[in-house]
Amino acid sequence: MVDDKEKLVRLVLDEDISSILLLSEKLELEDDVVRNLLEQLVQEGALNGYLTEDGKRFFRKDVEVSDKPIIHHEAPPSRMVEKDEKAQKSVAIFGMFMIIIGVIMLLTSQGDISIENFATALLLVGGVFAMCGCYIIGRRKTI
Repeated sequence: MVDDKEKLVRLVLDEDISSILLLSEKLELEDDVVRNLLEQLVQEGALNGYLTEDGKRFFRKDVEVSDKPIIHHEAPPSRMVEKDEKAQKSVAIFGMFMIIIGVIMLLTSQGDISIENFATALLLVGGVFAMCGCYIIGRRKTI
């Protein structure tokens, strides 16, 4: 029993293990036995800490705060946040291209009704493409 107590103190203080499950696996004891040993060690003064309410962890109270400065570094955004806008830009540019072709056809049709009808249809479809592409680009969430 004394050997188990020494191992438990070493695991908690040196290896900073707080999980009762891990402590019981390392000591090859039942969870309840580990909890009882921890409570005995706290009463004896060998450990300074407490068990959580659910009894799954033991937290030390005498943890020392490091004097080393805290270095904050920004993690690069994940691939899920980065969006590839090539398709949306292509749709918007294709729509603008259709509008330009439609306007050129209307200006050069010289009264031919079938060309004017085709150019008008091209203008309308190009407008829909351009608006859809711009809408999708505009809906992109920024960081």
